[in-house]
Amino acid sequence: MVGRFEKKEEKYMDSKTISVIVPVYNTELYLEECLESLIRQSLTDIEIILVNDGSTDKSATICQLYAKKDKRIKYIEIENAGVSNARNIGIKNATSEWITFVDSDDWVSQDYCKILASYINDKVGVIIGRTVSVENNIVFDDFFKGKDKQYFTTNEEKNILYTSIINDSPKIRKYPHLATCSAKLFRKRILDNNNIKYCDDLKYYEDALFNMEAISSSQSVTIVSDIVYYYRMHNSSSTRLYSKDIIDYYQKAYKKLIVFASNINLQIQNDFYCFNIKNLNTILVNYFRTIDNFKEQCIFVKMVCHQKIFYDAIKNVSIKTIWYRRRILLVILARFKCYKMIAYLYNWRK
Repeated sequence: MVGRFEKKEEKYMDSKTISVIVPVYNTELYLEECLESLIRQSLTDIEIILVNDGSTDKSATICQLYAKKDKRIKYIEIENAGVSNARNIGIKNATSEWITFVDSDDWVSQDYCKILASYINDKVGVIIGRTVSVENNIVFDDFFKGKDKQYFTTNEEKNILYTSIINDSPKIRKYPHLATCSAKLFRKRILDNNNIKYCDDLKYYEDALFNMEAISSSQSVTIVSDIVYYYRMHNSSSTRLYSKDIIDYYQKAYKKLIVFASNINLQIQNDFYCFNIKNLNTILVNYFRTIDNFKEQCIFVKMVCHQKIFYDAIKNVSIKTIWYRRRILLVILARFKCYKMIAYLYNWRK
């Protein structure tokens, strides 16, 4: 039986260094920019796996054109089943020792693969580069408190990474974008040996869970400060939209993350409280963008604050560990059951 860190003699079908997995769904406006950034990589020894998740726009045509133009591109077409399923199919079809994920509306630097590959060694299982966010052609470079290059091997050191994934407070989080798939290189053998894949019944935080499992199963993790990935932000992003199922989505993600934390004896309960306050704030922001009736808003605020995961967070979170002012006011007002004041707060900050 192969242990968590034990090497398994396994010859992959291809000699390519990196498999780049790109899930594609209705991104015709941005897809060419993404693919151009990949086929122009300075490290040419790569394969590019495009998984078309049942797109209904011109994405399929664009993918097929690029697949004809570049022999390194493998095109797979499936029925729509979500991004997690698409990524898992990409992993299954990858033939390289290392894999990375690029969303089809994002793009990467010309040296993306070369920079990440330059940190490959016998012990490292995950290599993480630096991501910047782009909205309306404006680049937001999140703070990076780490050194030029850092290694994480012990459980205590890895706890810093888990905390950065769960808690988005600049007081706590040393490394941004750890909860996303962007700018990360994974050793495929570790994923295969530990049955690590994306949880396709999660709508939110599937990246966070995947990354935490990969970090836990790796002997060593390397973080570098090179900017290699450009994450495109949209007003239509699912994290900015309200749906009736959103509370259930967050509850399901929280439960799976808690199970993972329990399995590795990870003691970061207050960070999970902050995590749930962040999600409560997101739900309220998105709801108030959608619903204008003040009476309905007040009823909703009371209802959602009484959901167990949010109620426990409101009751127990350490306010001094909350960074954002609106979240602090939310917790204080909710503790005193001032639901109308919360409604005024979120109407005022629309």
